[in-house]
Amino acid sequence: MITLRCPADGEGVFLPLRQAVVEAAGLSGWRALHDRLARLDRGGRPLSEIAEAMALQAEPVSAAALFPAMRRLFETLASERSLVLVFEDLHWAESTFLDLIDHLEREANGRILLLCLARPDLIERRPAWDRQETLQLGPLSSGDLESLVVQRAGPIGPDAVRQIVEASHGNPLFAEQLVAARDDETYGMIPSSLRGLLTMRLDHLGPGERDVLRCASIAGMDLEQDAVGALLPDLARPFVERHLDALQRKRLIERAGASRFRFCHSLIRLAAYQSMTREDRAGLHERFAAWLKDDLSDQLPEVSKVLGHHLEQADAHRHATGMVDLVASSLPLGSLGEGT
Repeated sequence: MITLRCPADGEGVFLPLRQAVVEAAGLSGWRALHDRLARLDRGGRPLSEIAEAMALQAEPVSAAALFPAMRRLFETLASERSLVLVFEDLHWAESTFLDLIDHLEREANGRILLLCLARPDLIERRPAWDRQETLQLGPLSSGDLESLVVQRAGPIGPDAVRQIVEASHGNPLFAEQLVAARDDETYGMIPSSLRGLLTMRLDHLGPGERDVLRCASIAGMDLEQDAVGALLPDLARPFVERHLDALQRKRLIERAGASRFRFCHSLIRLAAYQSMTREDRAGLHERFAAWLKDDLSDQLPEVSKVLGHHLEQADAHRHATGMVDLVASSLPLGSLGEGT
């Protein structure tokens, strides 16, 4: 199974595809994937074509080169065993990415299952998809939600289970975060909304944990630990690992490798991002763009769209607050302001 997560902040159409290629390589590594594709694709070079297409600036040319290469990548993987492609948060996808899914649905051969997860409003952008096999997911039943709470929380009293089930109104993320709030001792008066609950939980984090989570919200949904360290002051970097462990215990992030992690849900990332002032967001976006340019200079064509996105965000936040001339390096971290 390969999972592609569409970013909510316009970081580029190709970001989920880079994630897909990384997942396809897996533990075997790039060389093993390259050799396998060359063998199964009769000497073709889909990996090279994918990399070249991602570096192109002209979107139509990129799409024309990328779509067949990605299709052959998935087809060759499916020739060995059945392949499930999961597209998460597809309502945030750019049009070109949706075009790729159309291409896969029409042209791909082999044992491939396309599973697309999105909000219902995606159908407004792609009305023809309403004719595909769809399943509308509603709130969980009280019984299913109770089972989830017991599984996540362990041995807690029936009154506490009933309170969580009633407060979450069938929303499993709300229920999970209420359980986590009990674990980190922030459980008191239950907020009436998921957003209020997430805000409450962020408010109860320690200053170091809060800074790490906020910096992570700038860098992405799924990211390397080095990206967070790049946004923190030098004196704070030795404590990143400890703070990440604490955030994992509090079910705000989850590990995705030795030095890689992801937010447990996009709404958690959004809450962390919105908990900062625009001034702080602008400075961190600018600092992250500088790190991308310096640290990933050998991949600059590939990351140019991501870099441009962060510079655009920095500029937008500065204009929104009238602080266009503020120097980003003056941003104090460790005392990030409350969001607006």
